[in-house]
Amino acid sequence: MKLETDRPSLAEARWSRETSDPTRPHPVLDRGAEARKMPPVVFRKARPEDLPALRGLHRMSFLTLGRTAYDQDAIKGFLDDIVTADPQLIADGTYHVAEIDGTLAASGGWTMRRPDYEARLGSSAPEGAVATIRAIFTAPAFAGRGLARRIMDLAETEAVAIGGAERLELCATRSAVSFYAGLGYLAGESGDILLSNGKLFHYRRMSKDVAGVLGKPCAPCARETRADAA
Repeated sequence: MKLETDRPSLAEARWSRETSDPTRPHPVLDRGAEARKMPPVVFRKARPEDLPALRGLHRMSFLTLGRTAYDQDAIKGFLDDIVTADPQLIADGTYHVAEIDGTLAASGGWTMRRPDYEARLGSSAPEGAVATIRAIFTAPAFAGRGLARRIMDLAETEAVAIGGAERLELCATRSAVSFYAGLGYLAGESGDILLSNGKLFHYRRMSKDVAGVLGKPCAPCARETRADAA
């Protein structure tokens, strides 16, 4: 007896009509085809010659992925006032990029130095071994692939293993708070930066204690988290 489930699907029926080559993989049934076509992701430390491309990546990422949380004038004012592609981090070897087929797809890093923007916030220097997570961005064309999470894995691991950090801190945009919360960061105080163009830019401080986890995998960081902009 032929069951209803034995009937070919519409996709299978159409495929059988459109090709006479039985060895040609079905585009729907061969679920690994798309993955095989995807170029590999190369993670490496950013180089000084990457700076122009990084600035373009950060601008396009924020203008596209951050527009649900901020208006365009606020984003442009932020990008004009705040250095996201920091040459010092590149010189320190603590800023990473994800490269796909020769194109920068994501970036981010860490530092034990006090970020320049902290002076604008009027905050005092933190006590103890504190690393700051810096400038996590994903190019819109590569959003949704978990690249930001993988960059965070690199940054967090190095901050602990190389920098000796016992706590990780960052300033999150509205659009990235849930992403960092999913990685184990706790929300702290919020505030607004007055930009040169007169716009206010809202941020949220977040932190995570990592004392005693040197050499141990961070459980929250091992989860696949689909978010792409800092």
